Amino acid sequence: MGTHQAPLTVIVKGALAGAAGTAVMSAFMERAPQMLEGFGIQLPAERPGPTAPDSPNEALAQRVARGVVKQPLDADAKTTAGEAVHWTYGAAWGAFFAVMQSTLKLPHLVHGTIFGVLVGVVADTLLPAMRLQRDPRTNPAPTNLMHMGAHVVYGVATATVYRILNLGRRG
Repeated sequence: MGTHQAPLTVIVKGALAGAAGTAVMSAFMERAPQMLEGFGIQLPAERPGPTAPDSPNEALAQRVARGVVKQPLDADAKTTAGEAVHWTYGAAWGAFFAVMQSTLKLPHLVHGTIFGVLVGVVADTLLPAMRLQRDPRTNPAPTNLMHMGAHVVYGVATATVYRILNLGRRG
């Protein structure tokens, strides 16, 4: 089996892997507070962020709608558009991962972990700058650890699914 893949093949596999990683991350975020309680770690109640009551994804979708079509989204459309932002963002990062992996050919768990940290750092830098999320420096440490852990879970899940889609090839 040859090691070269067409760039579009790499990107599509990466996007699929990123979507799968997004699903795993979403499940992790939903269950993480209970898992942490099992270790005696109690997360503080979430304080409303700069986009409350909307999620950052919904707030971004609303901003795009107002900027592009000059109309606000109704509640149902905002929820749907927020989900679309969430899944598109995860798939886009997955495509980026695949391009990098096809170039670097790192062991998937190593690359997935590094990638997850990178995505977490970008999220904790870009989202507060866009006023979509609170600055992480204002969060308690367990909250930040859970958020970074979720991004590492996303990175490892994305890398694992990409490896499966690649039939075990590194690149």
